[in-house]
Amino acid sequence: MKNKILFIVIGILILFASCKKVDNWNRAIEYYNAHKYEKAIKYFERSIKDVPLRIDSAHYMIGECYFKMQKYEKAKKAFKEIIEQRDSDELVRSYLGAMASFNSGNFQKALPYFESIVHTNPSYKDGQAFFRYVRTIKELFGIDKALSEAELGLKILPGYINEEGIFNLNNLYSNLLMKKNKFKEAEKYLKYCLSYNDKDFLVHYNLGITYESLKRYDDAKSQYFQSFALGKMEKAKWKYFNLLSLSEIGNNLDMFNFKPAGFKLFKKGISEFNMGNFEMFRYTIQKGLELDYTIERLFYQWGNYQLRNSADGLYKANIDHYVFGNRDKALEIYKSIPSSYDSDLNFAIFLIKAGEFDEANTIFNGMNIGNKDHRKLFYIGLMQLNQKKIDLAVESFKKAAKLNDNILTLIYFQGILVDISKGNIKDDDKVIDLLLKNSKDKEVRSWIGKNIKN
Repeated sequence: MKNKILFIVIGILILFASCKKVDNWNRAIEYYNAHKYEKAIKYFERSIKDVPLRIDSAHYMIGECYFKMQKYEKAKKAFKEIIEQRDSDELVRSYLGAMASFNSGNFQKALPYFESIVHTNPSYKDGQAFFRYVRTIKELFGIDKALSEAELGLKILPGYINEEGIFNLNNLYSNLLMKKNKFKEAEKYLKYCLSYNDKDFLVHYNLGITYESLKRYDDAKSQYFQSFALGKMEKAKWKYFNLLSLSEIGNNLDMFNFKPAGFKLFKKGISEFNMGNFEMFRYTIQKGLELDYTIERLFYQWGNYQLRNSADGLYKANIDHYVFGNRDKALEIYKSIPSSYDSDLNFAIFLIKAGEFDEANTIFNGMNIGNKDHRKLFYIGLMQLNQKKIDLAVESFKKAAKLNDNILTLIYFQGILVDISKGNIKDDDKVIDLLLKNSKDKEVRSWIGKNIKN
């Protein structure tokens, strides 16, 4: 009976001692999670005495605490206890188990393996274990925690792992910074990566994204080009393309597989746009697309390039309107820019296309000059036609044609002729008569012959 009681007492004492040992570690973790690092350190140190097998993990966590407190020298001193390269059967088994889970995407299972390795030897496999440990943390806990761990590695591992390991950590850290839109900080670490290996096309690509985000477009352009040249990376090629001027694209047509004839028409269309001949612009671009459908990519690239680089509010409003169809955005800009002949004319044209004839008419009435401008006269005619003022419209078209006979072409009149063919315009014979008697355009005559019964 006495022996039985003795065993029970011994059991209770063992249990009590065991609880005490576990309690110190758990309390340390609680203080660590609560960001009370000084207290956490005290209990991690106690846990070493309680459970000597925890010595490596305790030193690692003490180092983490000092790191969080930005006491880097003390952190390095704690990590130095475990950071020297060493190997063991247990580490090998843990690494194999970690990699099997990591490569299959089972990060939850991989994490405890990686933790046990990193807590025992952060520099294991020249930092490869730490590198994958951080990536695992990112998958499980998000970017912020991964950033913290990667920063820790960059503080403690140089001098203990090879250059490739340092490259991997810098590359990973810069990628995490980019995901947080911290591009200025990311630049430093990407540049380090290139100092180690300037042939890595993905680093060049990421540096291009960084510079573009910082609006350093020439630097971004250079990095994208190098990325494509080194890795034939299609994404890099088109990122490079998006930052080129029209003349720069023209010098590299083979690179982007644009047909010279289609590109020539596209340039002609842009010239018409710059002169405010928007109907001719639309027509010429369409002809370019018929020759080379890939010109569509160039069409939107050019629009974005102008929006990014032009300081002219009116020009940007026209880009939004005629290239991207952003009517609300264009309207906002048209209303905000100072009144001038060009801004008033372009705003009035916009309003006519939006069906706001009264407001457009008010603007035209306020424009005391411009009677020698074929654009103004044509759009006044178009407005009058939509207001059922057929005789006034025909007179306006005639005045415009005297200044520029390109007005009496299918380019300008196809929309009007479509409305006539649908019976939407009364006294349409007056418009037809104007075109048949005065137009030199064979296309307009052919269209009338095929689509409108006389």
